Amino acid sequence: MTVLMYPYEHPEEGGLSGYLSAVFEAYRLKLRQPRFRCLRAPEQEPELFNSGLTVPLSEERAERVARGVMRRGGDEVWKTVLRAFLSDAGGREDMLYLFIRRLMDGGEAELLHRLDLPEVAAVVRAAGRTAREAQKFLGILRFVKYADIYYAPMEPECRILPLTAAHFRARFADQAWIIHDLRRKEALFWNKRDLTFETGVTARAPEDEDAFFQGLWKSYFTAAALAERRNLNLQRNFVPLKYRSHMPEMQ
Repeated sequence: MTVLMYPYEHPEEGGLSGYLSAVFEAYRLKLRQPRFRCLRAPEQEPELFNSGLTVPLSEERAERVARGVMRRGGDEVWKTVLRAFLSDAGGREDMLYLFIRRLMDGGEAELLHRLDLPEVAAVVRAAGRTAREAQKFLGILRFVKYADIYYAPMEPECRILPLTAAHFRARFADQAWIIHDLRRKEALFWNKRDLTFETGVTARAPEDEDAFFQGLWKSYFTAAALAERRNLNLQRNFVPLKYRSHMPEMQ
């Protein structure tokens, strides 16, 4: 089985352009069911995939595939492809290729409703997981102020930074901030004017960090939550334990 290894470029889109370049190559080679592996994704070890066909990034080819998907399926199908690609689903690149083939071989926007097809069901399920986690972090992400910069660490299961960037840029346009995906060592940087996406980002809180801001969150949470209205079971359901390590009011 042919393995197409694509580069991890454009982290602001999760490396999607590199993957779409590989999809184009799979079509060009008339491969029915190849496998795909990312060469430099932070969570993967490149040496594990040292055999196969290396596909360079081609903006033109990636754009052609993207236009084809949008032309055949429309905006909702395109959003589903993006979200599924950003998910943590195993083999997501392989199932997305089967989905794209199905779409290009006669599928339309209605393809999303064909959950009887394994590749469609898998893509829709993966996309939904990413969308739900991104939506959840819009509400539970917590910023701490260091000097003149607000910093928010996160450890999501899916690669959701690309899906949250526009929201936080609009909501906190007048503040300089960093949102840091600790798991993938990626971060969004906003300087009140430009939004940049960086990889290989590590950070350690300063030894003299001011706990005052964490105290503010705890005080607010205590004052706002009337005792008779507290519902800890509901709270646990909405904010699972795995998300709480970066939420001061949950400590």
